[in-house]
Amino acid sequence: VRTSRWKFIKRSYKRALVIIRKNNAFTEGFWRALGKEFMEKNIEYQPVRFEGEYVTDFPDDPEKYHPKVKAILKAAVNYQKISDDPNKEGAIIILGFAHEVEFFLRAFKEMNLEAQIYTTSAVDTKEFMENAADVAEGIVFPKMFDQHSVESDLASKFIFNYYEKKKRNPDLFVAYGYDAAFWMQVDREPNP
Repeated sequence: VRTSRWKFIKRSYKRALVIIRKNNAFTEGFWRALGKEFMEKNIEYQPVRFEGEYVTDFPDDPEKYHPKVKAILKAAVNYQKISDDPNKEGAIIILGFAHEVEFFLRAFKEMNLEAQIYTTSAVDTKEFMENAADVAEGIVFPKMFDQHSVESDLASKFIFNYYEKKKRNPDLFVAYGYDAAFWMQVDREPNP
C-alpha cells in the first residue's frame, strides 16, 4: 500500500526546504518518494544535503558551523513564517537521524528562526524527547508505532514483557527490532 508522505505536512504550504542527510538509504529513499509527490502536486521545493559529520556537535559559536551548514541555515531563512504574505511561508523538512534533527532545531533557535518544522519518525524516541525538549516544541512527525494501538496479542504480550523488564515502553526502534526478529523466526518455520 502506497501512502502519501505529504499527508502529514500541512496542505497549505506551497513551498518547502528539504534538508537531507547524504549517503543514507533511509533519508534518500524518503526524499525520492517525497520529491516525486512534490512534483505531482506542483509544490516548489529546494533540496539541500548535508554530511553526517557536519552536525555531530553543536558549536558554542555559530561562526564555527561547517560552511555547508551555514548555507543550509541561510536558505532556511527564506522559509520562515511571514505574517504579511502567507503564500511566501514555507515548510522546512529535515530528513535525518534524531541527533541531526536536534542539531538543526538548535541552530534555528540560535537564529531566532520561526518556521514549521517537519521530520521523520526517527525522532519518536524517549531520548530525543528528553534531549531536545527545549527546541522541539511544535515539530511535526509521523507516528509509526503506538503501543496503545496494537491489535495483536503477540505484540501486546511483547510490550508488557518489555515494560516489565526495562521499566519503560518500547519505542519505534524496539518495535522494528521485535518485528524483524519475529518475522525471521516465522520464515525459518517449515511451510505445511
